[in-house]
Amino acid sequence: MSTTGHHSIETEIIDADTAVIRFQGYLGEEAGEELMRVSEPLLRGGHVRLALGITHCPAIASPGVAWLIELMERVTGDFSGDLVFFGLDKSQVELLTFMEVLTQVPHAPSETDALDLLRS
Repeated sequence: MSTTGHHSIETEIIDADTAVIRFQGYLGEEAGEELMRVSEPLLRGGHVRLALGITHCPAIASPGVAWLIELMERVTGDFSGDLVFFGLDKSQVELLTFMEVLTQVPHAPSETDALDLLRS
């Protein structure tokens, strides 16, 4: 688990190609960069189906959205994988829909639901 004063990131390997990333805290430039640093070894290790939970997040700043788009492109484009968000609150769903992130990858209310989407 990676923790700073403003956010924490935890990962869990689910199976040979699936992992969960749990993010908590403020999602800005620094957190987005760290999210990419945490994701990259998972992707290179063959875990190309990712469930990304964003919880207890008071705000997603513009740089945070940019990093989420970068992660989406990395997973779905460069690795031909799948990405599902979970745990988003209403305002985050609205923001990520407006920024066309959620028009390209799905979101689920819970981690279990996200994993079910990845398995389908």
